[in-house]
Amino acid sequence: MKILYYDGGNQRKREQVEQALKQAGIPLHLIETNQWNETLEHLLAHPSTPTEQSLPHTQTLDLMIFDQADDDAIQKISTLLKKGDAHVACKCIVTPHNRKWTFAQLLQEITAEHEYMECRAACMALIQDVALLNEQDYTADSWRIYEAAFMKGYFLLQQEETSMAELSKVHAEMIQAKNALVLKASDDC
Repeated sequence: MKILYYDGGNQRKREQVEQALKQAGIPLHLIETNQWNETLEHLLAHPSTPTEQSLPHTQTLDLMIFDQADDDAIQKISTLLKKGDAHVACKCIVTPHNRKWTFAQLLQEITAEHEYMECRAACMALIQDVALLNEQDYTADSWRIYEAAFMKGYFLLQQEETSMAELSKVHAEMIQAKNALVLKASDDC
C-alpha cells in the first residue's frame, strides 16, 4: 500500500498527518505543488521528498490518495488520523481509470465531487429544518413560497442524477425562501 498526500498549503495539517501515520509506521509520500502535472502513476513510482520550494497553493483542500489499499486499511488510517486530530478533507483510491490522470486532473475531479456533496448535504439540512418550523407562526404567503422551495429541493434530491447547477440553484432558492418567512403579528395568532 502507498499513500500520497497533498496538504493544500496547510503546513500544520501536513505535520499532524505525518505524525499520526508515523506513529503507526505508515509511510506517507507528499505531493508538492510543483508536481501537479505528474500522473498518479508517476507519483506512485517516484515518491517525492519534501522541498523548501514554495509555489502558490491554488487549491486549499487537502487530499489523501490510497494505492492498493483495502477498506480495512483505509478505516485504520482514518481512525489514526482522527486520534491525531488530523482530519483529511478528501480521500480517494487509485483506480485503473484515474491512474493515468495528472494530479491536477484528479484534484479538480475530487474538488468538484466535494463541493457537490457539501451542497447536497446543505440542501438536506435545509429540508430537515422544516420540522423545526411551525406553519402557523408564519404568514400564509411567505409559508407558501417557503413550502414550494422546500418541495422543489426535496424532489430534486430524490432524483438519481442531479447537476451541481441544479443543486446550487435550489439551495439558493431554499435559503432565500427561508429567510423571507414572515412571522404573523402577535395579534394574528
